[in-house]
Amino acid sequence: MAAGIVPETSKLVSAGGGRIIRSEDVKSYSDLFDSFHAWGTISAMEIAAQMYGRTNYGIKSIGGWRFRKNLMPIRETIDADFVMFMAFREGFETGGRVLASMFAGMHTYWKQVGVVCLADLRDGRMVWCILGADRWMDLRLPDSGQHAVQELLRPILGASLISKYGTPRPEPIRPPTDR
Repeated sequence: MAAGIVPETSKLVSAGGGRIIRSEDVKSYSDLFDSFHAWGTISAMEIAAQMYGRTNYGIKSIGGWRFRKNLMPIRETIDADFVMFMAFREGFETGGRVLASMFAGMHTYWKQVGVVCLADLRDGRMVWCILGADRWMDLRLPDSGQHAVQELLRPILGASLISKYGTPRPEPIRPPTDR
């Protein structure tokens, strides 16, 4: 999945004036950063699961997900008030489930999930999320991963930035007609 998702995310976030932060960018606080990164990724998926009704964590709003350590050192180091978390999951059905879906009409939902959340570095709360489930082609294919990233980042970065800097989707090849 990384072949399409990571480069497209990096390109679009940079075009929007943001940057990708890694542990080495906050060396003095890498343990704090690593635990915040893990919390954000897990929380984003939990929020997606609750929004889609897959589970109930008993939290009434997105702001109920909160990282409870002081993020001021990271906030000052990266000079930002908000950070974005993006997470994807792609699952596949077994052969038996494929046959069951063909012959018994069974369908397994929630095989594919993509979520983007914004967290406030001032108080550690999630403040906004957008998600999609079971709506893209195989995310292991670069074109599908790029499309998923563009769709999820469009509300944050804007359609004009996505159309200007995003990887163009290939035009479908149509067979010639005899007309």
